[in-house]
Amino acid sequence: MPEHALAVEAQSAATSGTTQSNALSLVKREQRVLSKLSLQIKRMIT
Repeated sequence: MPEHALAVEAQSAATSGTTQSNALSLVKREQRVLSKLSLQIKRMIT
């Protein structure tokens, strides 16, 4: 999932008045995705 799509999803969740816990879980999922991506990039570089 593209990084900007996650940001858009988080933004829409925040503006639609969902609970903070939903926003937090979105952020945690985004962090997991980004860490996986950075690991893949490091593997490609080395």
